[in-house]
Amino acid sequence: MRHKKSEHNETQTSRERFVFHIDTTKPEITLQDFIEISKSLEVTCKSVSALVFNNAPCQIIIETPENGSLKLVYKIAMAVGIALAPDITNGILEEYTNHDVKYYAGKASRAFTDCVSGIYSASMDKLKKTLRGLPEENKDKFERIIKAQNDFYGTLNKTKEFKGVGFSDDYNFPVSRKEFSIHTTNDIERILPTEQALKHLVIYKSLNVNEDGKWEFKDKADGSHFSANIEDEFFKKQFLNGKNPLKKTKKDDEIIALVEYEKKIKNGSAIEQNRVIKEIYTFNNKELRKTPENLIMNLMKKKEDKQGDLFDD
Repeated sequence: MRHKKSEHNETQTSRERFVFHIDTTKPEITLQDFIEISKSLEVTCKSVSALVFNNAPCQIIIETPENGSLKLVYKIAMAVGIALAPDITNGILEEYTNHDVKYYAGKASRAFTDCVSGIYSASMDKLKKTLRGLPEENKDKFERIIKAQNDFYGTLNKTKEFKGVGFSDDYNFPVSRKEFSIHTTNDIERILPTEQALKHLVIYKSLNVNEDGKWEFKDKADGSHFSANIEDEFFKKQFLNGKNPLKKTKKDDEIIALVEYEKKIKNGSAIEQNRVIKEIYTFNNKELRKTPENLIMNLMKKKEDKQGDLFDD
């Protein structure tokens, strides 16, 4: 989908300071906590860029903090030519800055840091309300923002010396320690529709008894190993009756089969839960049943798409 460009474009790269100002009884932080906080900011920035700024590249630069103050200061550099337009902000900019797009005309970097600050200041309930209102294709990006905020406040909550958080150079800490809990949440999960694909597989381990259990396979296309149940009763009956035995040589036993993938989204990232072998069409070059034409066409299309990607590993 192409987005129209706003008439207000920045003509050069600009940098805005982003401050995590932590109220603490001692002005120091462990390396692990610093990594967690920085990682949280990086994930949030990338997701905000994708949701609000049409995937505009940004760079996070760490600035040396002042002596005696636990200010984790970052500069967020925005690339040339960022366009702010209502059709790409998804309402998020307005919701978390209390300003409309026109207010930030020519100040995209400022809009970016204001939006990020607004997100870190917001309660988890507000973030989840925004998530519910987003179209399905954008939910994973905002789920990653929620996970990043959960990790940030969860990290601070582990250390008793951290008393509050602010996002400016002054000593105003709008998020107090007693409020850290309203910025955390449990994992957010969504079950995805199952997907099916025709696959050329090597059998690594078979089951030689008639019972439910998982066989082990290698995908010849990408070399990945996985375990899966076989739901093709015709194949299992033929196999157990000795009509389609494994090779007695060291050569691979291979099948062409329909594989079903069960996946879920957890905190914005897709996770495979299970694979199932639905039907087996060919066993060691012996055709057991005719392969549906639509599966063959989908397999060929995927191969063509892969060959056309110049940056594919």
